Amino acid sequence: MFKVSMSGVRSFDRVPDGNYQLRVEEVKSIEKFVKIKDKLGAEQETKCRVISCSLVVAAPEQFQGMIPSFRHNVKFFGDQFSWHNGWAHKFLKAIDQPYQSAADGTLEVEPKNWLGQIFYAVVVSRQDDKTGKVFQYLGDFEKATHATP
Repeated sequence: MFKVSMSGVRSFDRVPDGNYQLRVEEVKSIEKFVKIKDKLGAEQETKCRVISCSLVVAAPEQFQGMIPSFRHNVKFFGDQFSWHNGWAHKFLKAIDQPYQSAADGTLEVEPKNWLGQIFYAVVVSRQDDKTGKVFQYLGDFEKATHATP
């Protein structure tokens, strides 16, 4: 038997579905293989960069400081599947980061600059048909300065 302090542990909460102001609290960058459909609809496996974001509710006040029970994963694909970068483009714009590519078509992304960025998002819950488990995700998001919660 042993004793351990749990005083610094923050709990993860399922926030009610709705509009929230969220803040990026932590980012982790990983490369992974994912299955994706090409332009002809055929499924292929490709490597992509995934930035996994831990989020905290900034508003409304009654949920302030809650940590949603999910991480938001932003995926960046290479040239072969670049048209799949639309959600990443929209997320970068929402967190006030560079989102337009240079003349050569490239964009430099610096995930550590995402820390502390605040944006509005719609949190949605969905029940998995096979397992019955309820999970949450961001249904949409936009820049905090132009949104109404």
